[in-house]
Amino acid sequence: MRTRIVRCAALTASAICTVTVMTGCALFERRMEHTVKTEVSFSWWGKDVRNEYTLDGLKAYQNSNKDVVVRPEYADFDGFKTRMDVEFFSDTTADIMQLNYSWLYEYSPDGEDFYDLNELSEYINLSAFDDDSLSYGTINGKLNALPTGTNCITFYYNKTMYDRYGLSLPENWSDLIKAAEVMKSD
Repeated sequence: MRTRIVRCAALTASAICTVTVMTGCALFERRMEHTVKTEVSFSWWGKDVRNEYTLDGLKAYQNSNKDVVVRPEYADFDGFKTRMDVEFFSDTTADIMQLNYSWLYEYSPDGEDFYDLNELSEYINLSAFDDDSLSYGTINGKLNALPTGTNCITFYYNKTMYDRYGLSLPENWSDLIKAAEVMKSD
């Protein structure tokens, strides 16, 4: 009888330990689900003001996306390209990076050396970019980069000179070329 009670107590204790351990594992796993964060590194260059704005933007992003940690890597432009060369050679580049347009083709001449951002279209609203803008970052059909901005060409005209020749200010490229033909002596 006593052996039976001891066996029953041992089985009960074993069951309680097993349930406790299993419950503890489940709780640990659930806690891990909520504490595991995705970490990405982000590299850019800029002066202090740009760095402050970017860091503020990253903080705002992380406050809205608690499961993401962004590790900033930034510096002045001087020496930045050399650092990028070393990082590409040693395969230690940031996950997200700012590049000059010409560097894109230097580092990914066939479009294979960067991730194809088309694969992330469910996360990135690519419709926010026109086809022309997307074409700048597309190499061999792979979207390797997105523009963060575009440059704007602005013309300044010498209205006095246009008036002297009796010309209206140009409204398109054809007008500009025709005006240049008329004014080429000046």
